[in-house]
Amino acid sequence: QSTKAQHTEHTPPHPNIMRARILLHLNTALMAVLLVCTLIFVFDLQPPSALLTPAQADTYAQVEVEVRKEVSTEEDEQRWFSARIARPAVLAHRGSRYMQAENTLCAHGVALRYADVLEMDVQRTADGHLVVFHDDHLERVTNGTGRIADQTLEYLRSLDVAYHFRHAETYPLRGTGLRIPTLHEFLDRFHQSALIALELKTDDVSISEQILATLRQYPHMERRVVITSRHCAPLRFWREHTAFDTSACEHEAMLFYLLSRLRLARWQVLLMRLFLWQAEESAAPSTQQPVWPLDGSNQAAHSLEYRDPAAHWLADRNPLDPHSPRYYHVPMASGPIRLDLRSVVDDVHAVGRRINYWVVNEPADMHRLLDLGADGFVTDRFDVAHAVLAERGLRPPHCFDGQTTQEAEETDQYFVPSHNPGEVHGCVTTACRLAQDYLGPSLCQHLGLLIYSLLWITVLLGRWLLHVSILRPRLKSSAQKPKQH
Repeated sequence: QSTKAQHTEHTPPHPNIMRARILLHLNTALMAVLLVCTLIFVFDLQPPSALLTPAQADTYAQVEVEVRKEVSTEEDEQRWFSARIARPAVLAHRGSRYMQAENTLCAHGVALRYADVLEMDVQRTADGHLVVFHDDHLERVTNGTGRIADQTLEYLRSLDVAYHFRHAETYPLRGTGLRIPTLHEFLDRFHQSALIALELKTDDVSISEQILATLRQYPHMERRVVITSRHCAPLRFWREHTAFDTSACEHEAMLFYLLSRLRLARWQVLLMRLFLWQAEESAAPSTQQPVWPLDGSNQAAHSLEYRDPAAHWLADRNPLDPHSPRYYHVPMASGPIRLDLRSVVDDVHAVGRRINYWVVNEPADMHRLLDLGADGFVTDRFDVAHAVLAERGLRPPHCFDGQTTQEAEETDQYFVPSHNPGEVHGCVTTACRLAQDYLGPSLCQHLGLLIYSLLWITVLLGRWLLHVSILRPRLKSSAQKPKQH
């Protein structure tokens, strides 16, 4: 009997009990992490900003001092002021959708007088040519039909790209010879005079490879072009294989918004920096290099954004976030989800990134975004944006080549629309579609509280199930077996 009792004492626990105990320990650890996150959320505990950014902080004032050292004459001073180096930036949406025929050389040429950055879109034709065009299909803009990817360049060049451009119940640009430009034509005209936000419309990486080959035919394009897209795959290609700055894709923007609502966005960056603190010490020289060339040339010194090599080394090689965006180009709203929040803007700035909103055509929205601290906005109304910024003392009250507004209007052909229609944000990811379909405004407003509540319910329910369904019966049966012997 003593042998049996001794054997019973040394009988290993049932495998289910062992698994349940492991799960219980994991549940306890998860509860501890969740408790910390909840305290951060409730008391809004945030790490010091000095821990989030590199030692060589990219401040606007520092860059302004460095660039103004090169200014020696009144002409250079005027060019400096004309170049609008200080934020916020105005990004001309396809040149303009309503003031000229969109994405034409004419539209971008007019927009360049008022805007800091030309925002444009690139598509590929059936015979492999790159063209500046937004839609997948031709019907909305041109007098042609079908998908642009199924048409040859020869056919596209025969179309009237201003066929449906409408102003005051007329079609003033129809038959004026405006055509769909190729990427080469666009760069030939603007590669020295403009900063460019190049948007990729599909997730086809081969198109990115072809665009990269085209951009490399022009000097210093890494300093003049930022690559934007709502698709993650092409942006990952640009980050892994080039020095071009990129925006966040839709998935990254949604994730950052979620972390911001949970008040964890800054802590995530802090954990990354602490994880790689040794790499940061040995990774980079301390000298800073400008993203855009600050050489005083016309329209070339638009941004005070400075590239810190240490920060980029970390961003590019961070195992927790290996494909980190430099900019966030986001809509003001995606269905019921409001992205134009001060908390989102502050979090983006705290982690050393920049945020631009699209498409902003109303003066009231522009003023509100500027009050929030937005770094720029994409707009079809570059004239309204210029007026708003001039009203706030952020732009000169005249055009930037020395002409007055009246003189510019006499030489530039553009049309002032009677209203400013916005743009509906359609999603490209499943998570975004689900959020648009099932989240209401009230839920979005209290999204952080809702998520934390659901997490606590899930964790506590899992702990209770472990006790009730596995641990308690097994422990009870184990306690009863020695009594039977």
